Amino acid sequence: LGDVYKRQDNVSILFNYTTQYQSNPEVLDDPDTLYLQFRDESFNPIGTPINLLNFNISLIGEYSYTFNSSQFSFIGGQSYYMNIYAGKTDYNPAFPLTIPFKVLAVTTDLTICNSSGNEFPSYTISEYWNTTLGITLYYTESVSSAPITDAYITFSWFYGSGQVLPDVTKGAGYYSFYFDTGNTSEVGAYTITFLATKQNYSNGVPMSNFIMNIINRPTMLDTSATVLYVSQKIYVQEAYNFTFEYIDFLTSNLIENADEMSFVLQKLDAEGLPIPGISISGTLIETINHRYVLDLNTETLAYGEYSIVVTLKKDNYEFRVSIVSLTINKRVFTEVLSISTLTEIDSGGALQFQVTLTDPNNNSVPVIGATLYFTIQGTRHDLTDNGDGTYSLNIASIAEPFFLPEPYRGILTIEKANFTTIEISITVNVKMTEIFPGFPMFYFLMILGAIVAVAGSLVAYRTIQQARIPTFVKKARQMSKNIKGKKSISDSLLYPSKDEFIVKKLGDRWEMLGLSLDEILGLDAIKKKKLPETTDLKGGNV
Repeated sequence: LGDVYKRQDNVSILFNYTTQYQSNPEVLDDPDTLYLQFRDESFNPIGTPINLLNFNISLIGEYSYTFNSSQFSFIGGQSYYMNIYAGKTDYNPAFPLTIPFKVLAVTTDLTICNSSGNEFPSYTISEYWNTTLGITLYYTESVSSAPITDAYITFSWFYGSGQVLPDVTKGAGYYSFYFDTGNTSEVGAYTITFLATKQNYSNGVPMSNFIMNIINRPTMLDTSATVLYVSQKIYVQEAYNFTFEYIDFLTSNLIENADEMSFVLQKLDAEGLPIPGISISGTLIETINHRYVLDLNTETLAYGEYSIVVTLKKDNYEFRVSIVSLTINKRVFTEVLSISTLTEIDSGGALQFQVTLTDPNNNSVPVIGATLYFTIQGTRHDLTDNGDGTYSLNIASIAEPFFLPEPYRGILTIEKANFTTIEISITVNVKMTEIFPGFPMFYFLMILGAIVAVAGSLVAYRTIQQARIPTFVKKARQMSKNIKGKKSISDSLLYPSKDEFIVKKLGDRWEMLGLSLDEILGLDAIKKKKLPETTDLKGGNV
C-alpha cells in the first residue's frame, strides 16, 4: 500500500475472494464473512472490525473499500496493518490478507512574527538589554495553510526555556509570548529555538535560526548622547565640584552603581599639550540620589589649564565619556583708592593715601598680606599693611616747585601670591609755594618785581631827564624859586668871581713857586663865602 498522509489521503483497496491451489481458481462471490481489521505495529487491533460484505462491486467476487486516514486514530509517523478476513461454508478459512502501510504526519510551517502578527523580515534582530519583546508564532499546515490549533509550542535559549501559549486575540494558529532580554547577564548574540508539536503533524520549526542580538542600553551623560564637553573657569584656591547624571535613555532613570566611574586629570602647557608626569587619576563619588560627583580638590591646584577625562560605565549599558576643560585663573583684586589717579598736593607737602583691597570672587572679603608699593622719582615707597584689608602710604615730601607746578607720575604696584599683579598709574601734581592760600609766592614776586621795575624805570627816566638840563639853568630855576619864596640864596647857587676862578685854576701852580694867589689878589681878606667845589659847566650847549 505504501505511505498515506494523515487527514490528507483517501485510501482505496481493491481485492477479490477466490479459491487457492487450483489450476483454475474459483471465485467465491458470496462469502459468509468478510471484514477488515486495522492493527498497529505490535499487531494490536485498532478499533472494531469493519464488515466488507456490502462492498462487492461485481458479480465475480471483487470488493472495493475506501477510507480516509483521518477517520481512524492513526498517528502520523507510525506504521500500521490492514488485515482482511474472509470465510465460507465448506471452505477452509482463508489466511488473512495483511497490507502494511505508514501514516505520514501532516507537514507544517512555523512562522516567527512580531507582536502585531507580521513576520519578521529577517530572523536576526537586535534588541536592547533588559527590555521585553513580544514574539508571535504562526503554526499552519504546509499544503492547505490551514491554522493548527491546540499545538504545544516551546522556546529555548542559553538562559532557559518556556512554553508559548495560544493567542486567541490574533486568531487560530497564533501563539504569543514576551521575551525578556534582561534574563541574560551579558549582551551578545543568542540563538532562540522554537518547536511546535501536535499529534499527526510534523514538528514545526522556523525556516532558519532565530538570532537575537542583545545590545547595550543607550545612555546619556547629562544631556549628551555622545561625548559631553564641559568648560569651566574658576579662580585659584576656589573649591568647585563637577556633578554628572548617568541616564538610561530609554527610561530617563538615573543609572546607579556604575561599574566604572573614573577620571584622569592632566595639566596642559602653553600649547595645550599634556605636561609629562603631571597627572592625577581617581574615582568619582556616587551620591545617595545616584549622581556622580567629580571632586578634584580644586582649591589645592595651581593656576593653569587642565584637561580631565571622565568615564562612567556599567555592564549592559553604553559607557559615557566627558572631556572637561578646566581653567584656573589667578584671583583678582578690587581696589579702592582714597585719592584719584590725578591728585594735587602743596609744594613740600606730604603725599598720603590709603588703598582698600577686597576679593570680589570670595564675598568681597578683605585681602590681607598683600605687597603694595608706590614708585615715584625712581624711589620705591612701601605701603603699610593695616591688617584689615587697608594699606597706607605717607611720603613726607615730593618736591618744592617755585616757578611752575610740577607733575610727577608714580606707579602703584599691588602683588600677592595667587593674585594677578596690577599696576595703577597715579599722577601727582605738586603746586608752587604760596605766600598766602591761593596765591603762589612766584606770582607775588613777579608782580612785585614788575612794580619795582616800573618804578625804577620812572626814576631812571627822571634822572636822565634831569641830567640833561644845564647846571646854570638848574641853579637859575632854584634861585628864582628862592626869590619868589623870599628865601635867602644859597652860596651853592652862586658862581665864583674872576679872581676866585683864577685862584681855583692856577693857585696850585703859584704855590709850587711859594706864592699865594689869594694874597696877591687880596682874596684872603675879603673872602666871605666859600667858592663852589667846581666851576665846570655841565649840561647843554647854552
